[in-house]
Amino acid sequence: MAVTLKRDLLGSHAALHFRLVHAAIGSYPVQAKGTMTVNRMLMIFEDAHDENSCLRDGTSGKRYILQPGTIYFIPCRHEVDMKLTEGLRFVSFQFTLDFYHGFDVFRNYGKCVPIHNPELISEAKSLFDKEADAWMLCRVNEILFRLCSFLLMNRRDIGNLNRPAANRHLPLLEYVQEHGDATTTVADLASMSRMRQDVFSRTFTREMKITPKEFMDNTLTRKAIQLLLGTSLSIKEVSHQLRFSSEGYFSRFFKRHTGTVPRDFRNTYGKR
Repeated sequence: MAVTLKRDLLGSHAALHFRLVHAAIGSYPVQAKGTMTVNRMLMIFEDAHDENSCLRDGTSGKRYILQPGTIYFIPCRHEVDMKLTEGLRFVSFQFTLDFYHGFDVFRNYGKCVPIHNPELISEAKSLFDKEADAWMLCRVNEILFRLCSFLLMNRRDIGNLNRPAANRHLPLLEYVQEHGDATTTVADLASMSRMRQDVFSRTFTREMKITPKEFMDNTLTRKAIQLLLGTSLSIKEVSHQLRFSSEGYFSRFFKRHTGTVPRDFRNTYGKR
């Protein structure tokens, strides 16, 4: 029997990158408005029958009262206005799912989605009591991939890139992901591509559907979020590690891309 090698599947799978940025459980009363460069699954498992806990979709204006047994998916780059009251208890996962570095599958998803699944929430909640061994980590990934698969099932129009073009730019994408900081410029990337800056900018924008500056800013904001949520570094130390010229400039940059300053962002998202 002949064997057919699915090269396209292998190539596409190699381009898919999943990263869990933040995971927490508990209760944290807060009111926040803005966007994030990461996706979020907010899984409600208990409330105090308080209809003040709600989520408003910034695009559609639709308001969701947060209900136990429901998972609320908030895609990256999507503005929401969220209020969590003291009696609300939840599991929260924040993650990226890139089809090539820096190009999140959900970047154009365009809406929040409620998913009623109390059994899945109960299992996700129970995982926080277990040791973070290989089985537990695989199960977390399985839960999140199951939800992502559901969300993408009828949205085949999003998350796709021009693979030949993306492959041509792959060294740049990986460079920005691994080494990019606040001092990296479009001129640097153009030089790496051996193009004039204006030609490189037009080519990259046409092929990747985003300007080089937007791509670098998105990646830099993600790195800032990972440091703010995943480390105990001070705001000044985060600014220094990302090579901003000053803490004030870092704060202005971060607010421009998330709607809030780093300190408020950490206080809102980093304690749960």
